[in-house]
Amino acid sequence: MRFGITSASLSVVNLRWVVFSSIVLISCSRNDTRLLGIWQTNSDFYQARYRIHLNNDSIKGEVIYYNDGTTVITEADSPKKYVFTYLKKEKDTFVDASSGATKTENPQMWSIRIKSDDTLLIGQQIGKQMRTEIWTRIKE
Repeated sequence: MRFGITSASLSVVNLRWVVFSSIVLISCSRNDTRLLGIWQTNSDFYQARYRIHLNNDSIKGEVIYYNDGTTVITEADSPKKYVFTYLKKEKDTFVDASSGATKTENPQMWSIRIKSDDTLLIGQQIGKQMRTEIWTRIKE
């Protein structure tokens, strides 16, 4: 007696595996998880650490620590502060459609490009000028 495994049932299993694998690959490529984690600025003008995390369908940049010599923000401050609240991927760059830091006429004032698993190239529009800086990952 055979155990009920036929070539037709194997084809159904293979088809299900292909569909499942495709869904996993598509969803992983949509949200690049290399962006997630704790990041530190490499700036001569201020010190900051941010936690980039996934919240429902949006990628947020939460302020953990910020100090520019006049303003100090910590993770314990309420309400939570965000530098960006909705990143979306456009080609090889993430852009923010709704900045949480300030209101501006240019809704895409942040851009983030992944240089490596531990380095981000950050672009921030201030007025009509684009400022760029490097953020490095803090290992947890």
